Amino acid sequence: MSKVTFIPRKLDGVELYALLAKYNVEQSVSLMVGYSRGVNISHNEVYNIKQESISHDDGVGIDLDINAANCIAEYNYVHDNEGCGFYHFEAGNTNVYRFNVSVNNGLGASTHKPYEFCSASAQATNLYVYNNTFIALKSGTEACAIAYQLYGTNIFANNIFVTVGANVLEANHSANIRLYGNDYYVTNGSTVTFSWNGIGYGNWGAFTNGVPGQELGVGTTNNPTFANGFVVAETDDASRLTSQTNYVLLSSSPILGAGKNLNSLFGFVMPAVDYRGQSLPGSGYSIGACNQAYP
Repeated sequence: MSKVTFIPRKLDGVELYALLAKYNVEQSVSLMVGYSRGVNISHNEVYNIKQESISHDDGVGIDLDINAANCIAEYNYVHDNEGCGFYHFEAGNTNVYRFNVSVNNGLGASTHKPYEFCSASAQATNLYVYNNTFIALKSGTEACAIAYQLYGTNIFANNIFVTVGANVLEANHSANIRLYGNDYYVTNGSTVTFSWNGIGYGNWGAFTNGVPGQELGVGTTNNPTFANGFVVAETDDASRLTSQTNYVLLSSSPILGAGKNLNSLFGFVMPAVDYRGQSLPGSGYSIGACNQAYP
C-alpha cells in the first residue's frame, strides 16, 4: 500500500490499486488521470484533501480529467474531502464509475465543488455511473451534479443519492442523460428536491411527472437503511475496504434486491463482485455499492 497525492497524466493501461491518499494539506486533486486511456482506479481510499487557500478550488478525491477515455473508477472509498468526491472534468469518451462509496465530501468553506459526484465535461461521451453510494452529509452539499452538456448515451443507474436537505441531483444540461432505478433520500425528513435545466422540482412527483422519461415507475425515494446509519467510517487502510459494514444494507432495506438488471437493459458487462468483494448474481441486483445484506 502506498501513499500518494497526485497521479501524473498519460498513463495508458495502468491500474491504480489499493492506494491510501490522506493529507491535511492544500492539494488540487489526490488521484487524477488525464490524457490517458484504459486506466483502472480501484480499491483506493482518499480523504482529508484540502482546497487551495487562495482560490478555494479543487480539494477533489478522484478525478478523471482532460481526455481520459475508456477508464474505470471502481471499489473506491472517498470521504471527508473539501472538494467533491468524484470529479469528471473535461474527460473523453466511455468512462465508468461503479461500485464506489463517496461520503461527506464538499466540506470546503467556499461553494466550489460542493458535491459527492460532479461531471463538468463539455466533451464527454458515453458516461456510465452505476451502483455507487453517494452520501452528502454537509448541509448544502448535493449528491450529484451534471454541469455541462454530455454527448452520446449517459446513464446514471442503481445509485444511492443522499443529502441532508440540498438537491439530491442537479443537471444544468439534461440532454442525453438517462436516470434509471436510482434511490434518492433526504436524511432530515424533507422531501427530495431536484434542479433540472434550471427548473426546481420540490418533490418526487413533480420531478417524475415534470421530466418525461426520467425515473417514472423505476426510481425510489426510500431510506436505504444502512447497517450503521449515516456514519462516516475511516478505514485508513485501503486493503481493508471490503471489511466495512457502514454502507451495507440491512436485510429489511427496501432497496435490497431492488436494482435493475443493467446488462439486459443497457448491455453493461457487470463485474464479478460488489464493493465489499461479495459475488454479484446474474440477476436480483441491489441499489448502491453493496449488493448483499448485512452482515
